[in-house]
Amino acid sequence: MAATVNITPIGIDGQTDPGTIDVALCGYGSRSPVSETNGSFMESAKKGLTPTGSGGSFSITLIGNDQIEPAGTYYTITYRNANGDILQCNAYIFLDGETYDLADVPPFDPNQPSQPLPPFIGDWLVDVPATAPTTDLPGNKGLAFYVLLTENIPTLQVTSGTPGFLYTLVLQQDGTGGRTAGRPQMTNAAPLNAVPNGTTTQTFLCFSATQFLAIAPATYS
Repeated sequence: MAATVNITPIGIDGQTDPGTIDVALCGYGSRSPVSETNGSFMESAKKGLTPTGSGGSFSITLIGNDQIEPAGTYYTITYRNANGDILQCNAYIFLDGETYDLADVPPFDPNQPSQPLPPFIGDWLVDVPATAPTTDLPGNKGLAFYVLLTENIPTLQVTSGTPGFLYTLVLQQDGTGGRTAGRPQMTNAAPLNAVPNGTTTQTFLCFSATQFLAIAPATYS
């Protein structure tokens, strides 16, 4: 996936201005930026991009800032007119999988205190296979976890949880039923529905890296 950025350049008379743009990745400091799904960056800017769409429009594909480490990166887009003069340089944050029209996206000032990325809109349910003796639920990859209990799991635990976030566990018995799942991190974890194919759903508040507090009783189906 990637972020798609669309730009329609116009002149002061409202007509198409056949200018160019420069796009640069910024804010990664002294660490070489990397993308979890794509690899290590070997370039940080593309200069002199020309229109590729109808009416002199631009359509640019970029790796979303939410997919780049270190955190806090952003893109700058520099607008140049047909003479090559710089009109303005603005900073933006783009999220993977989203499409943007820069006529509708306000820039931000990177000199101000860093702002958190907007929440990613997508599938936050992670399907995790049951693995004994320990099944890890990656708290940095999702907010809800589905585990089909095909065996007894002594320890079912959330890793890389963020304090203040809510995490929901959906635990389903296989066709045999009666499987167990120890949840030592979970305060007030409900007993599991033991019937074959039965599910137990419960939500917990991440209080610390090792303590999750149930916010309500479980529901069963």
